[in-house]
Amino acid sequence: IKPFLVSSPITNKIDINAVNLKDLASHPYIDYKKANLIINYKSNHGPYNSADDLKKIKVFSEDFILKISPYLDFK
Repeated sequence: IKPFLVSSPITNKIDINAVNLKDLASHPYIDYKKANLIINYKSNHGPYNSADDLKKIKVFSEDFILKISPYLDFK
């Protein structure tokens, strides 16, 4: 099967500054509670500029941030 596997980059990133709660919570790595924290932090502190801004949400581990960062767009 190995010869038939093809690596592909992530093509549909989530715009973290424009996404709504329902769509963010539908991501397999982000449950409703985490999505709600991300959305509420953005509402209170302004748009995210990079994955480092997610570190300001103290309940998120470094591993979680590293896991979801490739799926997020911080434009």
